Amino acid sequence: MPVKKDLWTLFAACTPGMEPAVAHELQSLTDARLRQEDGGVELEGELLDAAGMCLWARTPSGILVRAGRFRAKSLQQLYQETKKIAWDGLVSPGQPVEVRATVKGSRIQRSDNAARKIKLAISDAMKGARRLHSKRVHHPITVVARIRGAEVTLSLDAVGQPLHRRGYRLATAKAPLRENLAASILVAVDWDPEHEALADPMCGSGTFAIEAALMAEDRAPGSRIRPAVVGWPSFPKNGWEQLKKQLDAPVLDQEALIYASDRNQGAVRAATENAQRAGVARSISFRCSALSEDWEALPETGLVVVNPPYGKRIGDPGKMHALYKQFGRDLSRRYPGWRIAVVCPDKALAGRLAPGIEERIRFRNGGLAVGLYLGTIPPHQK
Repeated sequence: MPVKKDLWTLFAACTPGMEPAVAHELQSLTDARLRQEDGGVELEGELLDAAGMCLWARTPSGILVRAGRFRAKSLQQLYQETKKIAWDGLVSPGQPVEVRATVKGSRIQRSDNAARKIKLAISDAMKGARRLHSKRVHHPITVVARIRGAEVTLSLDAVGQPLHRRGYRLATAKAPLRENLAASILVAVDWDPEHEALADPMCGSGTFAIEAALMAEDRAPGSRIRPAVVGWPSFPKNGWEQLKKQLDAPVLDQEALIYASDRNQGAVRAATENAQRAGVARSISFRCSALSEDWEALPETGLVVVNPPYGKRIGDPGKMHALYKQFGRDLSRRYPGWRIAVVCPDKALAGRLAPGIEERIRFRNGGLAVGLYLGTIPPHQK
């Protein structure tokens, strides 16, 4: 339920472990007080704020609007409490409703039963609701139910699609990193596009470079999204037009030093096409080259960010340490003195790239537990 008139509890969901990065980014987007929780960051805001976060927030995986919180120890109690919520401000009459439920440690043992009961309660609550739209709304609205013991939280998906899908990555390479995760990593290591170059020498689909360029040009990562919240009955009239004016504002015209390379010509081609779709190809220097090859006229300092192969995902685990040692030698030749941020499952492997490297964040990528390690690349030792 609303905290007060027109003010709702919003939740920026993220990959567990990335909460500090999301909170850091949201501090630049809102003056609201932020509360970090497992799996995301909570704040108060209007529905217009929720739509704005769908367009401008780079790090979350989703934006939820809390519809209600209550206690329920049975399916009947779950039905009764769900029905009390003022759904007519969130759901249009006749609009399809989808429910995703997760249950843990509750007497309500099955998530599918919980989802059906919630859906029935919403349907019954909407009977007799005044029709606010002349046309029937055919696109579904998604309710996310989290049941932990007797505590129930019901939220609505403000986006209507996975927020990491920016719309530019149609061409993919091996083991791609989700767009919001790439952005979270850049935020987590305090990359500043105005004062630091960036290089990804294993660019694959180009996600790191493209997300960096979107940041450098101050482009809205969700510019291709029309958030689901815009169609809710309580969403302010003309609110979408206000947001679209922000999207039409000119992007920053600055020289971003972003370098992306890969030894695979197909990967470089895919990355280039993705950057063109994102509208940031001008800010990225692409090149097909192995890490062992020199890149002329690089800045003296910058950030190298890599998501290299690490055995469990690609290649032979027994050869990983020797491979990483070679990676380290190649990095020291091309990027001496640069900072390095690497996604890797363990510190021993990451340490082959730069001595003294330290874990910054632990999270999951593609179902694997990995760390984000940060260090400095030493000069090449002959």
